[in-house]
Order: sequence, then C-alpha cells, then structure tokens
Amino acid sequence: MKTAHRLEVYAQRGPWGLTKLYEFVKRGMLPARKIDGTTFVLESDWDRFLEDAPLAIKVRRPRVAITAVSAAA
Repeated sequence: MKTAHRLEVYAQRGPWGLTKLYEFVKRGMLPARKIDGTTFVLESDWDRFLEDAPLAIKVRRPRVAITAVSAAA
C-alpha cells in the first residue's frame, strides 16, 4: 500500500513552506494529486523529488599544500 501526505505535512517538516511546495507542483517538479480539494503527494514521489534535486556543491579533490624547500647554501 502506498502512503501519501497532504502538502501541509511536508511544509511542516521543512525545509520549504507551503507556497514554495505549490510552486514546485505548478512547475511540474513535484507530482501531486488532488481529490475533493485536498492536494497530496505520495511518499515515493516526495523521495524521488528530493533525490533528483541537484547537489548543492560539486565534489572536488582536496587541495594539496605545496611547501617550499629551501636549498642549503
């Protein structure tokens, strides 16, 4: 059995408010369903929405410090 929650539940969990979640639905980024005026999202669609979001930063290799070696005079 699939589980679904109203958009208000996801807004309470954060990090986005209700207005932003409705914007994601309108833009087609977050699949939502509506029955009798209640908008809800399946948990599987919510998980996919989060997993498909781009990473905040690119993973880079750490820089290696270059130390100067002084030559003996």
